[in-house]
Amino acid sequence: MQIVRNAKIKNIMTSQRTKTGLLLAACFVLPCVILLAIFISYGFAPFGEKSLMIMDMSGQYSEFFCGLKNINPQNGGILFSWSKALGGNYAGVFAYYVASPLSFITLLFPNEYMHIGVFVLTLLKIGLCGLTFGMLMNHFSKNKARNVIFAIFYGLMSYNIAYSMCLMWLDGVIWLPIIILAIEKLAAGGKPYLLCVSYTFLFVSTYYISYMIGIFSCLYVLYIFVREGVAFLHKSFSFCVKFVGSVAVAAGLGAWLLIPTFFSLFEGKIGNASIVPENGINYELSRILNKFFIGAYDGITNNGTPFFYCGIIIFALFFGYFFIRSISVKEKIMTAVITVFIAASTYFYKIDIAWHVFQRPNWFPYRYFFLFGFIMVFTAAKAAAKFKEIPYASHIIFSLLTASYFVYVKNLPDSNLPKEQYDLSIKFLIITVLLLFFAVILLRLSQTRTRKPAFRIAGTVMLACFIAVAAAETYTNAGYIFAGLDRDHRYEMYEKHRDYKLLTESLATAAEKDAEGEFYRIGSGFQRTFNEPVALGYGGINHYSSSFNKNLNDFFKKMGFAQSWYWSSYAGSTAVTDALFSVKYVMSDAEISRLDDRGKIISWCSVPYEHYDTVTREDSAVLYRNPYAVMPCIAVSNNLKNFDWKADSIESQNYLLNCMLGNDISYFKQLSKSNGDVFEERGDGYVEYFVQVPNAGPLYAYFPKGSGDTTMKIDGKYDITLFTGETDCVQFLGYYSAGETAKITLETSRVNTNGNVFYLLDESLFKEAVETLNDNALNIAKWGSGYIKGSVKASCDGAVFTSLVYDDAWSVKVDGKKVQTYALKDGLLCFDIAFGVHDVEIEYNVPGFTAGLIISFVTLALVIFGLTLKNRKIYSTMVMN
Repeated sequence: MQIVRNAKIKNIMTSQRTKTGLLLAACFVLPCVILLAIFISYGFAPFGEKSLMIMDMSGQYSEFFCGLKNINPQNGGILFSWSKALGGNYAGVFAYYVASPLSFITLLFPNEYMHIGVFVLTLLKIGLCGLTFGMLMNHFSKNKARNVIFAIFYGLMSYNIAYSMCLMWLDGVIWLPIIILAIEKLAAGGKPYLLCVSYTFLFVSTYYISYMIGIFSCLYVLYIFVREGVAFLHKSFSFCVKFVGSVAVAAGLGAWLLIPTFFSLFEGKIGNASIVPENGINYELSRILNKFFIGAYDGITNNGTPFFYCGIIIFALFFGYFFIRSISVKEKIMTAVITVFIAASTYFYKIDIAWHVFQRPNWFPYRYFFLFGFIMVFTAAKAAAKFKEIPYASHIIFSLLTASYFVYVKNLPDSNLPKEQYDLSIKFLIITVLLLFFAVILLRLSQTRTRKPAFRIAGTVMLACFIAVAAAETYTNAGYIFAGLDRDHRYEMYEKHRDYKLLTESLATAAEKDAEGEFYRIGSGFQRTFNEPVALGYGGINHYSSSFNKNLNDFFKKMGFAQSWYWSSYAGSTAVTDALFSVKYVMSDAEISRLDDRGKIISWCSVPYEHYDTVTREDSAVLYRNPYAVMPCIAVSNNLKNFDWKADSIESQNYLLNCMLGNDISYFKQLSKSNGDVFEERGDGYVEYFVQVPNAGPLYAYFPKGSGDTTMKIDGKYDITLFTGETDCVQFLGYYSAGETAKITLETSRVNTNGNVFYLLDESLFKEAVETLNDNALNIAKWGSGYIKGSVKASCDGAVFTSLVYDDAWSVKVDGKKVQTYALKDGLLCFDIAFGVHDVEIEYNVPGFTAGLIISFVTLALVIFGLTLKNRKIYSTMVMN
């Protein structure tokens, strides 16, 4: 009998585990399937012509995913990378954008098919959001199929769709239900292991969002204290110790990445001024009224408002929650307080930036608002578990209030709500209300009569109807949001994106092969994103991320490069900057627009680099080799310390060369109307310059910032749009032989041309300067990730100029002895050197990494020791018993 009883218990347990597995699988699969249907219907590759490449997904995230392939001892890529703006601390970029273990799935996809990798990763993360929420609800309502409904709404809430391009933030949405589950288990007297593991993965995967979840966790702990009341006090101390201990252990285990990231942030965002609204509020309340309608979208720029929509049934059950008598008043009050606090945080500027680590975000506002979606769906799910306790009158009140609200908003004088979305909202409201009333009737009938198969079938049909409506509603809502994103920012066409990737990758590979292991950087006369050096694994100047170096960006701008906000660009380069910054190769393509049908590619230089050598050609694309490139460390005159900025960038470059070489030569000759080199002609809607070139060399122009976009044509065939952020820089006009005349046409009459100047680089003088610099440049014997070693010959006591970003983390040894370093105008690393030949070793020690690694190692050792000690005690107790 005992054997039979044990077999029955085992079968029941197996059946329960199977049911749990199937329900959790549904929580994962259904959001994936719904999102897949949306992607297919909207025509995203591989099911259509569009790709998910849009805004920062194209310009940052996908490029950093591609960059994972370039993690190696030569280029770096986790804590240091040569690809980030001359090379520097990469910890902040890695931690913020790609530290999630899920990111490494993109390694399975070649760069030209990264849009497919992003497609798969997005589906996976949305599905995992549904899965983890299902796991949380399974704790409260064991093996209830209704949990699938709420998993769908959580996975596909408006926040997740609107911010789906910010894939690194979705890790926080994934982990939040698990953390709340762990806190609930801890409150019930459970072990802290789940909370510790959850926080560890959260801290490492998305430290930025973990800060927001940390605040919410504290609010939830307060909620538990209020909910449980006096009865919880006797175990509150143990609970708090376990909670704080779990956070501390998680932070310790993640210290190897968190501490270097913290130091990295001080190079850029931290300390930068934020734009503060004059009245201390973020938006007018009237602007969010439309956000309670299906598919509401008003942008994701700083002018956008939070995405409130979670689903009609979510709003209905959230409302009904407050009428359930078995739920205490204090629990309801805490739920309301937390919900209102999160919603109000978006309205008041000071609270809002507190959620954003006291830094006003650049676009994608209210990044913490997934917490509102969570609390709404979580509360609605708890109400559904006690559906029979919700008074019938609450459904009627909700229906009337919602219908009245919809009518009121629609009839507002300044309402811009599309009729189609209004009608759909009304339809889903009617359908949801009808389903709720049918559910009430079915529940009442099942309670008054003997349970029969008919009621079970009816219940199954009702559940299927709720799931179908949830799928339809989330599908419709997401479709409108994707359409809004496409309308505002335009998704790129996947074929053009793929072809561009193939072209640039081919040119970068050709440069690597030609360099034969030597140190080099690559520039380009065009770009699709600012992070192509990271994506393709070469040293460059371009970079755009939240982990930028503000001093270097300022240095670049004063040197004549295009620079704005967080990004820096190769646009604005000259032969001098190419030489000094070791830019040995330059990509050029006068017809690059053929790979761009949505205005995504920026081309600031389409004229050929005839003063450089040709390495290879692919159709109209050319890879040039710069014969003037100098290694990144050069022994120069002590006059380098006298360098200061001049009236314009080209004058500054000329002065820098003179300071380095200890002379006073005009490498750049200014051509002007006063000396008869430049003739200006004005017409209706244009200004035309005829520039006579006295001797051979590259011709450049410096135009002060104009009053609007302006088209410039060079010799009637090469054109560029001036005065955009990416082209507000020095302009390369082409290489000219002695006696030639350049014709420069500005197609506008609005620009004040009084400050416009032209400069010609004297090719013969420049060659002599480069030869001298090369004679005193570092002969590199070995180089790798954050490391350069070689010998240098100094012709006099002086300084070493490097094209390395100044950072205290650089350690320089000359002949085995550490020397003091200093910054050239806060931008570049320099150090003194004596006359003679010296061995030089330069190494980058990632700030905080050693300390973080020690903390992580000690924490791990303590955890292992504690677990081992505990297991021994348990074993000893068992033996004694």
